[in-house]
Order: sequence, then structure tokens, then C-alpha cells
Amino acid sequence: PWYALQATRALGWNQPFAVIGHSMGAGAATMLAASRYPTEETLAALCCIEMLGPLSQTATGAALHLRKSLQARDKHVKRWQEEKGSRAYSSFDACVEARLRTVHALPGTQRLTRKAAESLVKRGAEETRDEPRTWRFRHD
Repeated sequence: PWYALQATRALGWNQPFAVIGHSMGAGAATMLAASRYPTEETLAALCCIEMLGPLSQTATGAALHLRKSLQARDKHVKRWQEEKGSRAYSSFDACVEARLRTVHALPGTQRLTRKAAESLVKRGAEETRDEPRTWRFRHD
């Protein structure tokens, strides 16, 4: 958190500022807000967007959804360790299909259109430079 405050000073921000974080960035923003570095004179507001994604379901389904999310994460971490990196996909469309499968595998009523999945993949995946060319998800 100290480097975030240093960055604000380097930018010449001498007034209280707001911190906005999304996903993992929301967790980092919370750590900054909870640290000893910001004060009333430095941090004016904190906004966290989608920080608790697995808990965004109705109360009746939240526990099951969280359990499934954690199980999926454990499975992913194990595969990541075994493969020494993220899974390679043959094409951009294969990444989109994987993203859609992830949403449909979890309980609840969440929906993801193909267009939205394509947008997420554009932001969260990259084509490798290795031959043959493959696509891999970047993870924040």
C-alpha cells in the first residue's frame, strides 16, 4: 500500500483522493484503505466493484455458489501447478467457449451472452508467440 500513496504524491495529488478498484484491484484498494498510510487528509473515498463475485447470488444460493467457486478455484490451481501455467486453447473462439462453460457450470441464474464473453476474453486472454500459436488466459 505504501507505493500507492507514493504514486499519488509523485502525481502531485496533495488533496484527499478516491480509490476505485475492480475485482482483485478492489481487494488491493481495500488493503490500501485499511493500511496505516492513508488518513483523512489523503483518502476521501473507497469504491469496490465486483470484489466479492462469488457472493453476488441470492442469499439462498450464496453458500452453494461460494462452495462451487472455491472448488473450481482449487481445481484450477491444481491444474496450473501440474501444467506450469494456464491452459492453452487453440483459438480465440475456444477461449470464449471455455468462458461460457465456466459461467454455466456454476449454480444460480447468472447469464453471460456470447458478446459479453468475447469482450471478457479480449481483455483477459492473449495469443502466444509460441508455435503453434495458442491462446491463454491472463489472470489478475
